[in-house]
This record gives sequence, C-alpha cells and structure tokens, in this order.
Amino acid sequence: MNQNKIKDPSDPKLNLARFELLPDLTIAYSDTAGAFSFGSTNGLRELVPSNNLPGLTLFTDSSSYSLNVTGNISGKDFGYISSLPDYSIDVKDLYLFPRCNTPQNIKFVVENTSNTPCDVIAWLITNSNMDYISSNIPPSSISNDTIYWTLSNLIPYQSVTITARHLMPPGFATVFFTAGANSYNAGGTLQFSDQEYWTQTAICAFDPNDKSVTPPGILAENFTLMGDTGILNQIPKYRK
Repeated sequence: MNQNKIKDPSDPKLNLARFELLPDLTIAYSDTAGAFSFGSTNGLRELVPSNNLPGLTLFTDSSSYSLNVTGNISGKDFGYISSLPDYSIDVKDLYLFPRCNTPQNIKFVVENTSNTPCDVIAWLITNSNMDYISSNIPPSSISNDTIYWTLSNLIPYQSVTITARHLMPPGFATVFFTAGANSYNAGGTLQFSDQEYWTQTAICAFDPNDKSVTPPGILAENFTLMGDTGILNQIPKYRK
C-alpha cells in the first residue's frame, strides 16, 4: 500500500492471484490472507506470477523467483499496485434470489481498486414492491427507497460485502435494484462513483398436482353428468 516494496503487516492481501511453478506447470491461487502453496519434488524450480487480476501491475523488484527445492520454502512474495486512478471504486457481484413472498438477501460488494485509502458511501435503491427488513451493516440513513451505508477508511483493495434483507413481492412481479458507491477524499469531496443494475421476475414454486375442471360441477362433490365435457386447468399454487 505504501509502495516501499516490503511486505508490511498493514499491506492489504490479494485474493485469487494466480501463480505458476515451472517446469512442473502447476498452478496455485492466493487465499484471502494472500497466501498460496505448491507441492513439488526436489530440484530447481521457478516461481512466476500470472498477473491475472485486472487493474493491477507487478511492483516488486522480483518478477520471478528461482528456487532450489529441498524442503519447505516461504517468504517468496510479490507486490502489486493499482493502475487505476486514485479513489477508484468498484461495485460488483450483485446477487438476489427473488423467491416470491419470502425474505431474501440482496448482496453486493464494494471494493477500493486504487492505491489511495478513501471514505465511501454505498447505497441501494429498490423498487417499491420490496420491503426493507435489515442489513449486515447498520445503515447510516434511509431516504424513501434508498438505503445508505458509510464505509470509513477503505484501504486499497479492501472489499466490503453488503447484505440487505428484503421481503419479495408476489409471483411474476418485476424485481430490480441499483447498487452504487461514491468515494471521497479526506476533505469530503466526491472523487469517484460507480453503480450496477439488477433485474428479474419474482419466481414461485407450484404444485403440479393442483388441478381443477371448468365448469366445476354441482354440490360439494362437484357432480357432473357422464356425457359432459370440461376443460382441465393446471393452476399454479404459490408457496412460501
């Protein structure tokens, strides 16, 4: 983060960065702690990064490491910096399973994709047929159909997942939402904004054995004459 080419404890860790071990042609991906590992037999090997993460460039002096594998080896680190403008943020990974008449989670991720820490206000706009219930991060405010969250001092490549629980509308209703975020400098001036849209139709389960006949017949037993004909209807039955 401070671009000193040293792995400091405060530096953010990169998840899903790809690395290769040659000539084994084996591949490893870093975890959320930035750690990765290979299994290999003894001998000379070369460890190289794949630079698979968009917007990042290798910044450390070593673009690869030559290893004489005789046992466990650690401390072979690679540093990256963002090639995007300062205060860049990304709203991504929108998700909702819109099952009708049930509480469901709207999820989205806000990530600082720049080299500069920033304050962020994330927001969510839903259509009026969904009712807000709660969220994993307490909102800083709610105004009509918009919910706001304040994310203070988001460090470079730190991401925050926001989950907002809403009651879904009846079946076949259109469900849509917009998730967005604004980044601000230390003086509170807006620097960057990003937003994404999501839309789908609310879905419901139905009982395939729920059938009715038109006309329904007479009396409680729905009696009909042997020669009468009718129309067989399969009627969707909505369930929670």
